[in-house]
Order: sequence, then C-alpha cells, then structure tokens
Amino acid sequence: MAISQTKYVNIISHVGGAEIVSQRELIGRIFTSSILVPVDTVIEFSGGAIAALKSVGEYFGITSDEYARASDYFSFISKKGTQPSKISFANAATEATSAQLIGLSNHASLDSLKSFTGGNLVIDYGENTYALTNINLSSATSLSDVASSILSGDAASALTCSYDATLGRFILSAQDSDSGTVTGVEIRVSPTLLSESLGLSRGIYQPGTDARTKVEAVSYTTEVSNNFLSFMFIDTVSSGEAAAIASWVDTQNVRYMFCMNATSESDATSLASVLGVYTGVALSYDPENKVQIVPMSAFAAVDYTRPNAAINMMYQQHPAVTASVSTDAMSTSLDNIRVNYYGRTQQAGQWIDFYQKGVLMGEISDMGVFVNEAWLKDAISSSILNLRLALDTLPATSVGEGMVKAQISNVISMALTNGVINPGKTLSSTQKAYIAQVSGDSEAWLAVQTAGYWLGTEIIREVDQSGVESYKVHYVLIYAKGDAINFVDGTDILI
Repeated sequence: MAISQTKYVNIISHVGGAEIVSQRELIGRIFTSSILVPVDTVIEFSGGAIAALKSVGEYFGITSDEYARASDYFSFISKKGTQPSKISFANAATEATSAQLIGLSNHASLDSLKSFTGGNLVIDYGENTYALTNINLSSATSLSDVASSILSGDAASALTCSYDATLGRFILSAQDSDSGTVTGVEIRVSPTLLSESLGLSRGIYQPGTDARTKVEAVSYTTEVSNNFLSFMFIDTVSSGEAAAIASWVDTQNVRYMFCMNATSESDATSLASVLGVYTGVALSYDPENKVQIVPMSAFAAVDYTRPNAAINMMYQQHPAVTASVSTDAMSTSLDNIRVNYYGRTQQAGQWIDFYQKGVLMGEISDMGVFVNEAWLKDAISSSILNLRLALDTLPATSVGEGMVKAQISNVISMALTNGVINPGKTLSSTQKAYIAQVSGDSEAWLAVQTAGYWLGTEIIREVDQSGVESYKVHYVLIYAKGDAINFVDGTDILI
C-alpha cells in the first residue's frame, strides 16, 4: 500500500474547445397525415440513400405515399456523384384525433390468432390498468373480428380496438368524450403472447391532437427540430393554406424553402399571383405532382464541405421525373410568372429533359443563392454558439471582438472554397454606393469585388428597460453571392 499521489499532485484531464453545436442539415421534410408519425414528433431516416429508403419502406410500407415520395427523393444523384442521405417526416395534424396505440404491421396471421382461446392482455391507459383474461378469438372470421373481440368491461368503455386494412395494423384508440377528442393520455400494452401476436406491445404511441392548420404544423415542427431546409405536403394544399405557409416562410428570413406544386396551368397562374410576394417559395408545374421534390433532393445532396459545392438548379436532371413542358409558348408563360417545371428540348434528334429555371418567389429569385445564404447564416450561428459554449467569458473588448471576427472568418473561408462567395464579381455604381453606405467605408466595395466580401464588427453597449447593462458584437458581412450563368447568347461572324 502507498499514500495516494493525488494528495500531493492532482491533475484533472479535460478536453477544451470541443464543438458541440451541430450545423443544420439542409435535408427535406415531408408533412404527412399518416397516424404512423406521432404528433409533435419528427422522424428521421438516415444512413445513406439506400439504407434510409429501406427504413422508410419498413416503417410506412412500400405501397405508401411516404415511400413513393422518399423513393423519388433518394433517386437523385448530383453531378458530383452525391445523393441525399437523410429525410424527415412530420405529421400535418390537420384533423383532430384521440390518443392511439398503433400496432406493428408484422402481426400474426388470422389463423394463428384464432388459436387463442384464453389469451391475456394488460393495457395501461393513463392511470388505469385493465387486465383482460380468457380472450377467445377462435370464432373470428376476419382481422376486424379479432379487433372487436379483444376489449371487454371497463376497457371497452375507455378504448376501442380496430383493424386498419390499409396500414395492416391493429389500433387501440381512446374513446372520444362528450367534449371531443381525448389527447395526451398514454396507452401502453404489456408484453404477453397475445399482445406480441397482435403487434401491440411494441406499437407506436400517438398522443392525439386537436386539429391544426398546415401553417401551425410547420411552425410547431421547427420547435421540435429545425434540422431541415425544404419541405412539402403529401396532401393537397389549398391556395389559402399555401399563402399562410408562404407568409410564415417569408418571416423566417431565408431559413426554410416551401416546395409547392401546381398540377395545371391555370392553378400555376393562380398560385403565382397569390404567392409571388413571399420569399422562399418554390412553385412548380407538373400534372404528375413530382417536380416539387427535385429541388428538395438536389439541395439535400449538396456537401458544403467540398470545393465548388454550391449548385444552380437550372439544368439539373432527376431520374424520377419526366418532362411536362415541351413548347416555347408554355415555357415562356411559366418563366414569366416564376413557376418551375421539368422541360424538354432536343439536339440532333435526341430528347434532353432537365429542371427549369430554379427560381423562387419573392425578393431572392435564385434558389441556389437562397440556399447558399441559408447555409452561410446557419454556419456562422453554430460557429459563434460553439465559441460561447467553449469559453467562460467573451471579453467586451477588442480581444472578444477579434474572437468573434475569427469565427466568422473561418466560415467565410469555407464559403470562398465551396462557392457560396464569389470573388471577382463586377459591381455596378449603384451597388458600390450601397456598399459604401451600409459599411460606412468608401472602399468596402473594392474588397467585395476583389476578395468577395467585406466584414465589419463593433461592440455595442445596451441597457434594457430594467437597467441591466449588456454588450454585444454586431457584425456586417457584405459578400458577392454565387450567381450562375443560365443562358449563352453568341454571334457567329463569317468572313
């Protein structure tokens, strides 16, 4: 034995400066009305395109609308050979539903279930426990008969059991009360031989909800998880609903992109007139209702850690989509109202189909520029938050200001590499004057034009209404956005 060395020297090991705040992934989110997605929950499927799609199929079923959308989403392969690797689903919750327990689809067959003549179930419903014994299913002629034979006594007064043939699952539901739906009451089934055979003991709990509008669903899901960029609805979205969603997206200031589809030319024209003022709305035309998935999958495949990663949506090709526009007249008509489409041209007798024109409604018309800015502001936010979490204090001096500026500069360096910021852009006299006014630096435009950006920071002292003093670093970043060439106009002169 010996006296512990820590009595004389005690050294504590600690890892400092670790980055614990992740950047938002620019993946797609699909809103569904499926009861398989619990309300107030976001379900993500990841692991690469093949694995994620397989998981979607196992969860929703390969004949589901969710799987069909995910299949289109994951089938995209970028020009750099990348694919989307993750997708998320959320419940639109547009109809009021009571609490439910949705069983698994791999339940026992009817013949197997009919063998139960003395089955047992233990159901926890809120604070109550119902122990059901001697359940006899031998006379059942269908899975619906099985469902109707399970509950009895007090359990039958509190709950209902049904079989959903579309989903292929047994469902326990809270009985609606006189005042409407019963929400938030937990339903659990203990493992027994019968409950395992019914798929209920490992089922999906759905807490239920009062009816929400689609924009409420979108807004709320960002509080659960904001780990997405673009989103769409499987169910039809009316013009009024689309306007409400678009208005909300506009208030988010280049954070999310709402992908909406019009299945007819008249709908495209009507929706464009309603949505035209809102930034961040990607309106597409396609009678097959598939084109809206193209930008979602294309931007989800972008890896901003790579050189020249930034993309432009014009000329992007998607294997799951076929052309719906093949005339100059229709192409021009849709271009004039900022409606995207999958168009067809031909060269030497060969059909060439691709996405056109990659535009958004509102102030920022170019999809690529919009998404680049969404990535940039998120990268800066997470970088600064990591700094604050790593340090005990950020001095309200030039030292602290320099630390913040260094964090932003690191992100700018990435943006110069991945193509979000483009040096060498020729500026107009109006742009030069605006840059000078915003920056307070008459030569700032030169930095933007040559280096691609100008960054200014300052420490500002604030005093709130209660008299509490605080300090903040305010920064202004002016950068040359990554514009893309979509058209080549030439003149051939023969001498």
